[in-house]
Amino acid sequence: MQVQTQNLSLSPRLQLVEGLCMAVEQRGLAAARIADIVRHARVSKRTFYEHFRDKASCFVEAYRELARQTMEQIAASVDVSAPWQQQIEAALGAYFAALDARPKLTRAFFLEIHVAGAGAISLRREVLERFADLTMRFVTLARKQKPELRPLTPLMATAIVGGEHPGEVFADRSTKSHRHLGNA
Repeated sequence: MQVQTQNLSLSPRLQLVEGLCMAVEQRGLAAARIADIVRHARVSKRTFYEHFRDKASCFVEAYRELARQTMEQIAASVDVSAPWQQQIEAALGAYFAALDARPKLTRAFFLEIHVAGAGAISLRREVLERFADLTMRFVTLARKQKPELRPLTPLMATAIVGGEHPGEVFADRSTKSHRHLGNA
């Protein structure tokens, strides 16, 4: 999970996203400051505020960008003509490699996201839904090779990609209310 910003000819916005990632890896999300972000990005605070309202909005953009890159890496790793078991191994290998590339950042995205507020939590749900959709597409392709495989429902796909957050898995998407396991 590396924001592709090593090339300084990239936009200041992406430099700031990478600056945030570096600051979070160094200090954690809660302790990272705008000064840390701009120091890593090698831009001014003025440039920061031209692109982002606050640290939380920069974090949301970083989360969005890294999720996009991770999904692209997973999709690119899968040879749909390979046996379905190899497809699963390739997808999981790409996913775990992306997470392992920047473990402190991965930790922040999984465990500290609530610090960034409601927008970040909403984006996390959207990303989980996109990962669930990608998972369902892989299962659909695998079923073409092996029709006796059970189809994957949207609920089960969401449980697979977001199972560590049961409240999100059992959320009623139409009303945005949560059904806790005890009330299900």
